[in-house]
Amino acid sequence: MLNAANTTVQLSVSPQMRGRVMALYMMLVMGGTPLGAPVVGWVGATFGARWTLIGGGAMTVLGVLLAVAVFRGPGGPRRRSAPTGERAAAADADSDPALAA
Repeated sequence: MLNAANTTVQLSVSPQMRGRVMALYMMLVMGGTPLGAPVVGWVGATFGARWTLIGGGAMTVLGVLLAVAVFRGPGGPRRRSAPTGERAAAADADSDPALAA
């Protein structure tokens, strides 16, 4: 799931903004653990291990439903189509100098 999300984020932004967007993405992915760990620890200490697992499962289901709503909704992320025709030839020539000759 993380690989698919990483790929989607990288392919859905312009090359000029990719580094900035990936920095924010990684900050959210890696920064979520230190923020959520105290909450999970408190739930475990207060209500027991069973409720910690139930809460984690519920959050997982909620995350999946949210992802489905975002990617299937009418305003979901737009994918750029692959270049065709002359645009594809120009893109190939730009990426490989040997093809430009």
